[in-house]
Amino acid sequence: MSVLDLLPHCVSGVYFIYHSDFEQWSFGKLSALREAALALEAGYKYYYMGYYIHDCVKMRYKGHYKPQHVLDPETYEWVPLDGEFTSLLDQKPYVSLALEKRLKENGTTEPGAETLDGDADCFPLPLPADAAAAVTAGTSLFDLKVPGLMTEEEIAETVDLGKISLRGQGRKPIKNLPEETTVGREDSAAELYKSIAASSKTSVHRLKITKGSDGSAIPNSSSVTVQDTGLRNKSTIDVKDLGPQISWRTVFVVEYLGPLIIHPIFYLLLTRPPSELQTISLLMIMLHFLKREYETLFVHRFSLATMPALNIFKNSAHYWLLGGVNIAFWTYLPSAPTAKATSPIFKYAGIAMFVVGELGNFSNHLTLRDLRRPGSTERGIPKGLGFSLVTCPNYMFEALAWLGILSVNWSLSTAIFAVAAVGQMAVWARKKEMRYRKEFGAEYKRKRFFILPGIY
Repeated sequence: MSVLDLLPHCVSGVYFIYHSDFEQWSFGKLSALREAALALEAGYKYYYMGYYIHDCVKMRYKGHYKPQHVLDPETYEWVPLDGEFTSLLDQKPYVSLALEKRLKENGTTEPGAETLDGDADCFPLPLPADAAAAVTAGTSLFDLKVPGLMTEEEIAETVDLGKISLRGQGRKPIKNLPEETTVGREDSAAELYKSIAASSKTSVHRLKITKGSDGSAIPNSSSVTVQDTGLRNKSTIDVKDLGPQISWRTVFVVEYLGPLIIHPIFYLLLTRPPSELQTISLLMIMLHFLKREYETLFVHRFSLATMPALNIFKNSAHYWLLGGVNIAFWTYLPSAPTAKATSPIFKYAGIAMFVVGELGNFSNHLTLRDLRRPGSTERGIPKGLGFSLVTCPNYMFEALAWLGILSVNWSLSTAIFAVAAVGQMAVWARKKEMRYRKEFGAEYKRKRFFILPGIY
């Protein structure tokens, strides 16, 4: 079994394993030939065979492949692994051609005159086992002065550790999308969005950024740092143009405006004259959607700023047609059940359920609003009225309010709208329960029911 790293410009051999019964067949050499062929066939520039330990018999075979180069630990230059180099390795545990050149320039030409043992201050723990034990005990790699490892000073001079460069690629053609974006590690993810939006001259709300490694989304959040997202220097990110966007607040306002316009018109046109139940139905529905408009403008804090612009037609259809035209037509007809008298029990019970439902729903929305600071997308565990019973008591009270309206007007159209609305809210409630469990773990007390106690 061969383990490889396929890097942008090279094939890197990490490890190769085979059963000792087949040692005579030299499968390691066969693997090296196949990996070299892979590098050629796939157009890679280099083939890295990994570590070379001269006094390890199982690794010496790497020197048999030509041309072969090793990295000089002093200058980081690739030098040929040939007779001169291997001859020095036979004599010394540490070899650098650059070092040998300096020795000759200083007049020290006798082989082995300066060895690692004579340079103890430079390399305090020359043996790998001693170095590994020191690191395990908490010693910094910089203190070991490992040959080939840059010092803290060298890193500080050559690398800006506070910045990382990200390679961007568009999942759809995005004009002016930069090939590389530089951001600070401690910058917020929102700053990454702003930087790419500014460079590509695109609205930040049209962009969706995901990690190239696993496709997970990078949130457009000021409370999450670039470091927190898992992005590192030279990471690849995918940038997608979501198309024209519209704010959630605008969509909500337009959605709820439909019933507020349609119901008074139908009420005035169809009722001859209006009955008590038709008037009560109108007042209940108007109050319901006026409350929603108020919450949209002054209560709700949205985790996402926008949605695709075309969604406004799909979302509005539910309220304008099903909750507007559908309910209004069948409620205000002279032949509608609401045109006749009904039992006071149903009337007053419906009004009571409506009032309790609307007040409970409003209370829950205030609780949910207070979990999120203005301008943030953070979430918390909600506590308060009904949250110990179900995941989303705001949906439970919403359903109760519509049951109250149904008890007053006894219209099949109202029942159809209520069933559709409660069904959709049940789906949302279940997703929210799963999200709470995943996000908060043991801290969150799991709910058995999502929206209706004892039912679902």
